[in-house]
Amino acid sequence: MKSADIEYETLALDEAAPGVVVVTLNRPDRYNAMTNTMFDELEQLALALDHEHGCRVVVLTGAGKAFCSGYDLADADELPSLGALGMLDQQERAARALLAVRGMRVPVIAAVNGAAAGGGLSLALAADIRFASASAKFNAAFVRIGLSAGDLGASWLLTRLIGPARASEICFTGRMEISSYAAALELENRGQALLTRSADMPEALAAFKEKRPAVFTGA
Repeated sequence: MKSADIEYETLALDEAAPGVVVVTLNRPDRYNAMTNTMFDELEQLALALDHEHGCRVVVLTGAGKAFCSGYDLADADELPSLGALGMLDQQERAARALLAVRGMRVPVIAAVNGAAAGGGLSLALAADIRFASASAKFNAAFVRIGLSAGDLGASWLLTRLIGPARASEICFTGRMEISSYAAALELENRGQALLTRSADMPEALAAFKEKRPAVFTGA
């Protein structure tokens, strides 16, 4: 069965040019958050496209303002009640989808047009190439709700793409990954402005001028 013959609830397909298939995660009202249906459809689509000889490249992107905000937290309340085996089954279902994307015979490009969080980060990492817009943001969101940031292949892929130290920082803190030089400048500007309001900053400045150790209070 060809991919175009399948009806998708969470995905939209378009042939942008001969052989160029654009796959859009299509839940813009939920920032393209992942559901079991999306996992199943991603796996099904990846396998279908892999058997279409006219397909030369796949571009993954998101509808609306986000690339993919990760697992839909509207469904997350059920996770603690699943038990270990139920949670493992849930993880394996999601992993099959990303493994199918990762294993495609044609290049997969992630066009990250907004937030790529949690499973969305893992999906972007699973692509062969990533292009990030100025509004792109990356973070390992699961660490913020008491789960491991090493999710759906992120621990393996992230360390190989940006190095273990940088990957550890992102996974331990759950902070947003800076997407551009301009975004880094904006974040740094705000950080510096806020730090000048602390008591430690003038103390550090005075200690430097007076050539003595600073006495920090953390205030």
